[in-house]
Amino acid sequence: MSFSAEAVLAVIDALNGAGCWRTIDGGWGVDALAGHQTRDHEDLDLVVKLDEIGAVLEALDGLGFGVDLDLRPTRVVAKHADGRWVDLHPIEFDASGTGWQRGAGADNSDCQYPADGFCEGTIAGRSVPCLSAELQITHHLGYEADAKDRHDLELLRQWL
Repeated sequence: MSFSAEAVLAVIDALNGAGCWRTIDGGWGVDALAGHQTRDHEDLDLVVKLDEIGAVLEALDGLGFGVDLDLRPTRVVAKHADGRWVDLHPIEFDASGTGWQRGAGADNSDCQYPADGFCEGTIAGRSVPCLSAELQITHHLGYEADAKDRHDLELLRQWL
């Protein structure tokens, strides 16, 4: 099952309604920067605040997503019965505005989300928060890229 632009916006709206901070990462983050959908997506990657994860999961539950994998504080995956999933990347912000995802680095180190790595993009004509091209490229380092990653990286390099 494909994760449509409308479904992405439904998740964003649910999290907005719950008062949860969120930023789009991954393939949909690339498409938000492009301003249009460039490929099919099975999932939605979201950066969320670790201390709001309970409210995030409750909002997702209202859309039919239940916890499938819980690796807190590093990652939580919420899956829908139709096969789509939301991959949550919980972060904690330090005093400088930098976010930290605990244990998400290639060597289980903390993964950095610099304050200047958060920006805006567009999905289905709506402005949405997403990660910058530079930060998304940085987060693709340290593992073998598959075909979807190579597609995304090619697009991301256009904005450098």
